Formats: sequence, structure tokens, C-alpha cells
Amino acid sequence: PLGDTVLECYNCASKNSFVLGFVPANSSSVVVLLCRVCVETVPALKDMDWELSQWHPLVQDRKFLPWLVKVPSDKLQIRARDISQDQINKLEELWKSEPDARFADLDRPDAIDETELSPTLLHYEDGYHYQNVLAPLVKMEADYDKQTKESLAEESISVRWEKSLTGRNIATFTFSGRHSAELSRVVVGDELRLKLGPGAEYLYGSPWEGMGFVKDIIDG
Repeated sequence: PLGDTVLECYNCASKNSFVLGFVPANSSSVVVLLCRVCVETVPALKDMDWELSQWHPLVQDRKFLPWLVKVPSDKLQIRARDISQDQINKLEELWKSEPDARFADLDRPDAIDETELSPTLLHYEDGYHYQNVLAPLVKMEADYDKQTKESLAEESISVRWEKSLTGRNIATFTFSGRHSAELSRVVVGDELRLKLGPGAEYLYGSPWEGMGFVKDIIDG
């Protein structure tokens, strides 16, 4: 068992467990995690010292391989509780904002419960009815969009500083390819925070961070 180790593809850093697998190395007793897409579409991997033909998925028979996730004992299985798909969905939604949330947290008054939202209709009784139905949905979407963008982070980037004609500081930097899908949600006008990491804080002797807005995005 790997504990808190994050499983990801060695080549593209994909964390989708259902497409991840492992291949053994020819010259050592180690395995490399690769996703199915990279094994089938990246020719450069064939030049590595790996047995790509021996690729096997991490999830087999609807469960992780035992050397990844320990099979629970009969005693633990007896103690396990049955939960519904709806409860699973609520807990996964709660984990987005509270990674350490537990099953008991679903009973909290402030826990997310989408079942309490009224469905949209083709016709409404009046303007107040329309507002009461649409306002919670708009707020939930705005909160989710804000939470998603705040969760995006890129580490170990190099920043080039320039001065604009009006004397403002302009920071230019590049996002790496591994987060390109997520960072594509960032658009001109979004607020970004730049801050020194622990190593840079030690180097410069003090912490620093600055807030700004996206002025321009150059694809590629």
C-alpha cells in the first residue's frame, strides 16, 4: 500500500485511475505508471527501457490491485456501512472544499444538498417565483467557478518583470503543459496571486506575495 502517494501517469501526469496502468522495467525490479493513452499514442516511450507490451491496468475486477490498496479483512468488512450513491456524490462534492471531511459531516446544516434546489421550469408564476428558483442556481455556479479557479496552482515558475507605459508592474510567466487543461479556464481579467515558495522565501529572507489581473494570454 502506498498511503497518501498520488497515482499519476509518468508521462502526462494524468490522475484518472481508470486509465492508469503499470509496466515493468527491463533492467530493474521496478514498475512505471503510465496511462493507456500514452502507451498507445506516444512513440517515444518505445525507446525507453520498459516492457510496454506488459501493460496492465491498476483497476481489475472493479477494484485496485492488492499491492496498491490492501484488501480489508472480514472483520473490517463487517464493520463497513452501506451508503447510497447520492451520499457518495454529496461526500465527493464536499471533498472539493474540505478534503478532510468525513461521512458524518454530511449531516451538518451547512453541507451541500442539491436535492433542496428547485428544478427549473418552462413557465413561472411571477417574477418572484423565477428569482427564487434561478438565484440559488446562479449562486451555486458562481461559487463553484470561484472555488475551481482558486484551487488552481502552479509551482516552480520563472517570472519576468517589466514596466508598462503607465508605470505598472507586469509579470510574464509560462504554465507547464501538465496543467494546461485546468488552466485553460483562466481568462483575461481573472485575478491571480503570485507568491514566493518556501525555498525562495529562505533565499530572499522574507515572504512576499502580490495580487494582479490577467492582462493577456498567449496560447503556446
